[in-house]
Amino acid sequence: MKILSRSASLICASLLFISSASAAITVVNEDPSICEIQVVVGANAPEGRVQNLGQLEADERRSFDASKLCVRRTLGDSCEPAYSDWKCCEAEEGADALCLVP
Repeated sequence: MKILSRSASLICASLLFISSASAAITVVNEDPSICEIQVVVGANAPEGRVQNLGQLEADERRSFDASKLCVRRTLGDSCEPAYSDWKCCEAEEGADALCLVP
């Protein structure tokens, strides 16, 4: 019984370590005139699958479980398909970070 209890304790400790080691990045928009925001999440960002967040309201936030992401936005007040350069943000393992939309 002690062996089973010790194994269960080790498994629980391992799971707690894994879950606490993850990172999170929160994308924050402070400009209400932005028409569209896009992000790419992952170690190779900005290479990868582009996710369209659409129009985030001013002060709206979206969180991603990731250690790196890149964000860009439409330029100007119109919804023309011209985008800013990618801005990349990173979070250390076990930490949270904010990424302001450029």
